[in-house]
Amino acid sequence: MRIDHGRSKHRPLHDEGHEVEIFYTAVWDPRSPQAPELEQLAERLAAA
Repeated sequence: MRIDHGRSKHRPLHDEGHEVEIFYTAVWDPRSPQAPELEQLAERLAAA
């Protein structure tokens, strides 16, 4: 499942003829009031 539901456009990114992959890391304070929502978002992103 894509988080953007297919609305965003993308194109491959190349550097000197090689396709580039971009990775993200999600970090948050587990005591934060938003922690449950952030955890759900991170799980959805990881499954995409």
